[in-house]
Amino acid sequence: MRWAFSLITIAAAGFAASAQAAEHTRSAAELSEAVGCAGATRLGYEVQYDEEIGGFGVTGAALEGFPPGCAGRAVVVRLLGPEGETLAVQHLELADGATASFASVDARVVTGLEVRPG
Repeated sequence: MRWAFSLITIAAAGFAASAQAAEHTRSAAELSEAVGCAGATRLGYEVQYDEEIGGFGVTGAALEGFPPGCAGRAVVVRLLGPEGETLAVQHLELADGATASFASVDARVVTGLEVRPG
């Protein structure tokens, strides 16, 4: 009887490990797809003259060119400074015409835009 209980315990542990491995594989696939969507998105700066800055300010980023299967995915758009620091951040969903809006940031200090899965 003890050996039967041991076999049942071992089988249950094996089943739990298999279920956990399947969940990990599914999560890794979802993450990979989300990264692919964020990485395929083209970005364009939106700028306008800002009197307070005394020059042009970046006020947003237009997101376009993402694969059709990516619509509705949550992303985080970051405006980056010279040291890679975040100057502004916006969370949004990928959609036709989606734009990340920021408070005006001096365009002279903006060095990049980054899109990551949100």
